[in-house]
Amino acid sequence: MGFNYELCGYKYLDSFLKDMKTNAGKQLNVFLYLCNKNSALLSTMMNKDFYSMVFNYNGSDFGDYDVKIRRTYENLEKKQ
Repeated sequence: MGFNYELCGYKYLDSFLKDMKTNAGKQLNVFLYLCNKNSALLSTMMNKDFYSMVFNYNGSDFGDYDVKIRRTYENLEKKQ
């Protein structure tokens, strides 16, 4: 989410957007950086509180993203 660029360690939005378009590895590194800075986000993930996780990451306008993440998580858990 573009509004998180400063929380993700970027001074400029355009640098953040460039890195987000580079590859999934860059996206993952930035996400992990954000998790390290946002203990509420990390806590909600560990507690599998998908609604709060998505709210902490995306803000209030996230549609049904929490439901999609929960379903994906549950499907992956079944495969183990």
